[in-house]
Amino acid sequence: WKTKVITKVFNEVKANAILNIPLARNLQDDCQVWSGESTWDYTVRSAYRRLIQGELNQVIWFVRNKALNEGIHQKAWETMQFTQKYLGAWERANTLLPGQRVEREHWRLLEGSIIKINFDEVFNSQSQLSGSSIISRNSKVMCLGTRI
Repeated sequence: WKTKVITKVFNEVKANAILNIPLARNLQDDCQVWSGESTWDYTVRSAYRRLIQGELNQVIWFVRNKALNEGIHQKAWETMQFTQKYLGAWERANTLLPGQRVEREHWRLLEGSIIKINFDEVFNSQSQLSGSSIISRNSKVMCLGTRI
C-alpha cells in the first residue's frame, strides 16, 4: 500500500480500514466470474434475467415501503399488472436476444501433490468489520484445512 497517499486522501478510520485489507503477494491473471447461471456461463440473456429480477424486487420493496411509511396502499392487481408488464418486456427481450455463451475453463481434478487453496473476503463498510476464509483441498478433493 502507498500509506502516505491513503492517509492524505481518507480520514483515519477509512485509511485504517483500507490499510488492513490484505494484498496478494503473487499476481494472478484476471478471470471472468459470473454467478448468474448455475453453469457459471455468461450470456446476455442471463444478464437481463438478473437485471429484471432486481427490478422486480425493487418494485415489491417500493410498494411495501409506500404502504408502511406513507400509508399509500396499492391494490394487488395494480402491483401484479405492473409486474406483468416488466415480465412481458423481459420475455420479449429474452426471445429477441441471442444466447451466445462465453467459453470458460471448467474445474478438473488436481494432479499429483498439488493443493488448491480458495480464499474469500468480505468487508462491511458501515460496521468497518471484515472477515475472510480459506479452504485447502488436495488432489482427492479432501479438505485439508479451513480458517475463518
